Amino acid sequence: DCVAEVEAAQLPEGVKTDEAEARTLSGWIGAGAGLVAIAFALFHIWTAAPFVGAYPDLIQRSIHLSFAFVLCFLLYPARPGRSPGRRPSIFDWAFAGLALIAFAYIVVHYNWIMENPSDSTRTAIVLGTIVTILTLEAARRTIGLTFTVLASLGIAYALFGAWIPGTWGHRGFSWISIQELLYLSTQGILGTVTGISATLVAIFLVFGSVLQRTGGGETFVDL
Repeated sequence: DCVAEVEAAQLPEGVKTDEAEARTLSGWIGAGAGLVAIAFALFHIWTAAPFVGAYPDLIQRSIHLSFAFVLCFLLYPARPGRSPGRRPSIFDWAFAGLALIAFAYIVVHYNWIMENPSDSTRTAIVLGTIVTILTLEAARRTIGLTFTVLASLGIAYALFGAWIPGTWGHRGFSWISIQELLYLSTQGILGTVTGISATLVAIFLVFGSVLQRTGGGETFVDL
């Protein structure tokens, strides 16, 4: 909220950002989403504390994205103006549940993943495919089609590169290899950018929101 308000204040009147507008949830669904958001913030405050510290990379980032994906699918409609504006649809609940299952798999099987970095299971590949689709859908809902299309083209290039002639072609990668990179390593969806978001960015956003809501931001401006 703090970031959105600052960005809006810097834009000329009538100019909108590309960020999608969230639903206004009410009742028990709104209360539940609020509790998830509170737990999200508390998780980052806890792992930012000097006496605790962040969890191993895959675990920290998986938990971070679990919260983020649940809130994304509950708050952002698939089709603004057509999807339910006050409550999540059955598909939103399903997407949120699948995200929880997929990232929980990484947390539960973390030791095995670390001990077998070049291996995978059929379950992992299926869950990786689900996470890839959910990531593209979450990006489409929140920031539009541009990132989703570019990411899809990148995945397609890795998968079908062997069919491209000339300099731009390559030997190609199997879908299993792609998912081992995207889902089961710190070089894909759970890569460096997610790591920065799951540690530095998240805690600063929490801190900024607290300052904004408690009047601390105005105090700094006055000073």
